[in-house]
Amino acid sequence: MSSPADLAGENLVKSGPFGGRGGDPWQLLPDKPGQTLQSIQVWEGNYDQYYVVRGIKVVWSDGSSASACNQKGASKSYDFEEGEKISSMRIRAYGYVDNISFETDKGGKFDAGGPGGDPDWADVGNGEIVGFAGRGTPHGCVDNLATYYNPQS
Repeated sequence: MSSPADLAGENLVKSGPFGGRGGDPWQLLPDKPGQTLQSIQVWEGNYDQYYVVRGIKVVWSDGSSASACNQKGASKSYDFEEGEKISSMRIRAYGYVDNISFETDKGGKFDAGGPGGDPDWADVGNGEIVGFAGRGTPHGCVDNLATYYNPQS
């Protein structure tokens, strides 16, 4: 996978990180410039007395995929239509990432995780989401999360 520096020529818009400092660093960014998300799957569940985001898997427009943290238990998925863009994204987080929600320009809605944490609105750039980076553990949850979008045209 690429690093944000490898994709720097794209001038990606980063928001965050939102959440705590625990866990190990990870990133879900495409190998090649120009890729955007085709789908996202988010696992949710109880962790340390909170209902939180446990793991994330993404599939890019070229069919490649990657995942981070815990992929066990209940999950929710969203498949993007061709050309569909995110119009708003809210991350609720404090010590952990409690919730990821977004709406799209085609009326799509996604909401995964619980009601806890402090709400923050991600800068969605031009609405084309490229990937995520954060911290977490394979047996725990997503401790923090940053989003990467293509910039405004």
